[in-house]
Amino acid sequence: MHVGENFSSWEERIDYQLAYAHDRIDIRRDIDHSLAARIGETQAAVDSVVRDLRRSQAQVHTRIAWMWVAIGSLTLAVLTLLIFGLVQ
Repeated sequence: MHVGENFSSWEERIDYQLAYAHDRIDIRRDIDHSLAARIGETQAAVDSVVRDLRRSQAQVHTRIAWMWVAIGSLTLAVLTLLIFGLVQ
């Protein structure tokens, strides 16, 4: 069997292929770690946005509640003025 033009023995060829495979594994591992870090950063950013949205939502709900309190108070004041205005 022919070893190959760049190799003097099968052992040398196998060693080269093993080294190449290990390099590919290391590259893949580095990519996986890099992707995991990016995923973690993205998840943290998403969590931050979700917290901000929930905080804003709570503020809007509070403002709506106070708006209804104000509308109720104004309605009561107008009705009181109408009733006392008509009674007198």
